[in-house]
Parts: sequence; C-alpha cells; structure tokens
Amino acid sequence: MVTTNSSRATFAAKSPPLNQTGTNFGVVAWNGDGALDVVVGTTSGAVHAYRAEDGSALGGWPVRASDKILAPIVLTKIRPNKLGLDVIVAAHDGVVNFFDGKATCRDVVDVAEKIYAAPVVTSFAGSGALDVVVSTMQGNVHAFRAKGSKFDALAVSSSDSHAARVGYFGVVLRDRAHRVVRGTRINVAYEIVDRRVLNVAKSKRTHEPYQITITLIALDGFERSVTAKHAHAGKFTLWVDVPATKTRGEIRARVVDATLNDAEDAYSLSFHDNYESILKWLVAVPFLLASFVAIRRASEEALELDVFGASATIPTTSKGKHEE
Repeated sequence: MVTTNSSRATFAAKSPPLNQTGTNFGVVAWNGDGALDVVVGTTSGAVHAYRAEDGSALGGWPVRASDKILAPIVLTKIRPNKLGLDVIVAAHDGVVNFFDGKATCRDVVDVAEKIYAAPVVTSFAGSGALDVVVSTMQGNVHAFRAKGSKFDALAVSSSDSHAARVGYFGVVLRDRAHRVVRGTRINVAYEIVDRRVLNVAKSKRTHEPYQITITLIALDGFERSVTAKHAHAGKFTLWVDVPATKTRGEIRARVVDATLNDAEDAYSLSFHDNYESILKWLVAVPFLLASFVAIRRASEEALELDVFGASATIPTTSKGKHEE
C-alpha cells in the first residue's frame, strides 16, 4: 500500500511477499514524463512495476529473476543515450540482471555467490564512466564497468537509496575532479536540479524554495558548514573555509525542498599537499647543486693531474735520439 504523509491511501497493489527487510523496492520517474512509478522485487523472484498515481501495472511487467530477490533494487541510468532508466536486480543466487524501462533484459552478470546487499553504482578514480559494485555473502566485492556510460551525479546510488533521481530531483556538485586546495577558502559550485511535474490543480504547495547546506569535513577534525536558500533551481556557488593543515576531506551538499524531500552529493579533496612537495625540493635542490659542484670540481682536478702527468713524460727535444 502507498500512502501520503497524511496517511491517506494512494493505491494498494497485491504482489508476492517482499523480503524480510521490506526494502526491495524503488521509486522512479520512469520515462521522463515526471510521473512517479514504483518498482518492487519479491521473494518469488518477480519484479513488478506500478504507476504511483493509481497503482496500475506497467506494460511488460512483471519480469522474473533467476532466484528470490533479497537485495534492494537499484534504479539508475547506465545507458546515457536511451530513454528511461535502468533497473539492476541482484538475485540471491548471484545473477545480476539489467533491465530497461520496457522490461527487456539488456545484460546479465553471474558472480556465482550469494547476494544480499544492493549493488552500488559509482565511478572509480573519476574515469567518467559508471561502475557497478556488487558485494557477496562470501566476503568478495566485484566491480563491473558499464561501457559507454557517462558519469551523472544523480545516477550514483548508495545501498540505502530507493529513489532514482536521474532527470528528476537532486543536487549536483560541479568541478568535482580530485585536486589540491590551498588558501583559506574554496568556492563550491553546485546545481540544483528539479524536473518534477507539479499538478497545480491538486497541489497547493510548490517545491520552492530550496535550502542548500554545504559541509566540509576533514580527517583532522576540521568541519565547516554554510547554508543558503534559493527561490528556484539552477547553478550557484558558496564559499566554504578550508583547514589550514595538510589533510584530506570531503565536500558534501544537501538540498531540501519545501516539501522536505532531500538529496545529497559529495566528492573528496586534498588540502595543502603541495607544501610537502615544496619542502622536499627546498631540501633536495641545495644538495643536488652541492653534489654537482663537488663532482665538477673533482673532474677538473682529475683532468689537470692527467694533463700535467702526461706532459712530464713527453720529450721536449730530440737531443737524446740524435746522440744515439
């Protein structure tokens, strides 16, 4: 059953039992029209999809996985040029299925180990592509590159997220490439994305304004937060203080709309790492110069000894030879 925040039932749909955690479902704006759909996985191995507005089943669904589904379903976008989102279903027997919005299985990966946790979609080392990370009950972690995918901060998922925000709602931190920050402040650039369709006839509230909180947390215990309020979605910047010592940390952005829906994004940074490199050069350069001068001086002295020693054995006249 799906209810509103006032406990009014929106719709009720009957499906086979969920898992014991009750978390193998996802909420998604499926085909780009802004309307929400609900995707549910069951212990029978079936995946159902319903329209959130009235609970009617979407065409082509349900589909069936190879085994019962205990892991939460992941809704993301790993095919950038295709309409709609992708559904990643990890069956308990280790088979991971990738479905599109038309219930077509686009790919299958078999890790041959029991899966209980949701796959995580992320991007390693800022490669520009998305990776799917799967952990198993045997203690192994598998990572797969989604070839042809493009990094989208709204497509990145976590194990406790059950709402797909691609092309829907969220905050995206820009200039996220790992770098070394110097100085006393950093200008954090971010974008608030909100493409939700608002039914004005039924809703008296809007999604605006948006409250954004930028938090910097460093490993040395340094922490700073700044907040701002924006009347509309778009691109903005905020200045945040940075630690004065050499350390590493994280920039995290959290946006909350007028209906208290929230979204987050984060990336990591280093602070003042170059100071150590400069110190190394300050120590190394004089040593290298002194070594160069010593070697050069030794070479010159050796050359002088060689020249004078050789010249002493060279006869200056031919007198001795004529006398013979």
